[in-house]
Amino acid sequence: MEFSKTVLRSIFLICISVGVISCDQQQGQIDHAQTVIKDAEKNIEKFGASDWEKLESEIAKLEKSLEDDRSKYTEKQIEDANKLIGKYRLLQLKKGVNEFKNTIKDAGQQIEGMFEGEGDKDSTGVN
Repeated sequence: MEFSKTVLRSIFLICISVGVISCDQQQGQIDHAQTVIKDAEKNIEKFGASDWEKLESEIAKLEKSLEDDRSKYTEKQIEDANKLIGKYRLLQLKKGVNEFKNTIKDAGQQIEGMFEGEGDKDSTGVN
């Protein structure tokens, strides 16, 4: 009888340990993604192509983990992960808007250059 209690206790403790380790792994992934997102939010203007690739990779891992192992996440962790994914989507949008602004600015400067070149012609139509 004593042996059964000891075995049951051991099994119980192992199950608890596995559960805690599993939760820590999911939380660790969320915490890491949160750190990367915060860095991106602070430095979006300085982010280069490799930074965006790392960020995209981190979010892809989080999304895949949520998809494949959703049952291992608590409701709070799922909520936190989805909020981070939403912040990433917003960063992508901001990046696109900034790139579009730069494209418009460049086009405007090019058009100015075209008109300035036209003003340089003399009365014969030749520069």
